[in-house]
Amino acid sequence: DERVRNITKSGDGRIWISTYYQHGLLAYDPKSGETAVFGEENGLSGNQTRLSLELKNGAMAIATQNGVSVIENDRVVKTYTKENGLDYPIILCLCEGVDGTLYAGSDGQGIYAIKDDTVTHYGFDEGLPSGVVLRMLTDDNGEGMFISAGNSLYYWDFKELRLVDSYTKSPGSVFDIMLRGNELWLMQSNGINIVDKEKLLAGENVKVRILGAAYGLTGTLNANTWNTEKDGTLYLCTSGGLSLLDYSDMDEEETRIIAAVNEVTADENVYIAPEKIRLDSGVTRLTFSFAALSYTGKPINVRYRLKGFDEGATVLSGSEPMSASYTNLSGGNYEFCIEVLDWDGEKVINSLTVPVHKEYRLTELVWFRIAFGVSVLEVVVLA
Repeated sequence: DERVRNITKSGDGRIWISTYYQHGLLAYDPKSGETAVFGEENGLSGNQTRLSLELKNGAMAIATQNGVSVIENDRVVKTYTKENGLDYPIILCLCEGVDGTLYAGSDGQGIYAIKDDTVTHYGFDEGLPSGVVLRMLTDDNGEGMFISAGNSLYYWDFKELRLVDSYTKSPGSVFDIMLRGNELWLMQSNGINIVDKEKLLAGENVKVRILGAAYGLTGTLNANTWNTEKDGTLYLCTSGGLSLLDYSDMDEEETRIIAAVNEVTADENVYIAPEKIRLDSGVTRLTFSFAALSYTGKPINVRYRLKGFDEGATVLSGSEPMSASYTNLSGGNYEFCIEVLDWDGEKVINSLTVPVHKEYRLTELVWFRIAFGVSVLEVVVLA
């Protein structure tokens, strides 16, 4: 049996298969059915290959257990090993910079930058205390790079490396990094941890959204696996097999979450899905049962408040019982308001308001209070 570490499709349609024992790198052409084999015998840095990366010029960079090789026109044209600059040549990941620099993340000595046959090392002295580099991703603006050094996330502006930690990080390592708009997607064992990139880099306290089991993830994510996306679908390698996450309409799905008041109980009377409530003056307990109706299975937060009574709003998670009870309300007008919130609790996705009117008790009426006050005054005067 042969272990397959990575599969990459190049621009010419060929499938590059990185195997890890005997066969080295296989390049399969679906059009012709032919397979080219690259190994130590024809110049590859090693037969234990980990991944391939297509460069901007069409060449293929190959990471192995012994270093990095570059293939052009089906020939190994460059090889970088311990003999020519890679002091620790076990390479776990590759990334190309906007200027064509090839960055190689090692399994113990940080990052090697390869440019014009010159190898430059970046590690502890440059601010990267962990030598294990699991993944690198160039920022969309080309001005920096996100680096997963095991349990820590770093940002490198190619001048200095700095720890990025202004978010509540899930336990364990960051196995993979992706960018979707201004969202940074960090793959960890519990799922995809999503943070706002700009806020994170600004050092703000960033909230984390986690796409995990509640979104259909079939198992935990693992290190040294390679995930990919195409046409709004993310293909994830998990301990339970391959998971497909369709994120193309995630934002639209949120708007389909419906806020609802299922029923209202006023002492012994029950109102089903009421649009408004009118209560007798003698009602002593009023209970609202409400919900956020979603067919996605995703976590939901709901904020509620009885305007005219509650000083502030209360937020409930989808796992908590969604009900609110009030006793001995005074007569008057109220509004029971519920709001469905987005994952970070900042945006209102949907809302619903149920007006409530409770009749005044005799003792609450203004004319009664005036008359009562006058009668008391008369008693005092006569006394």
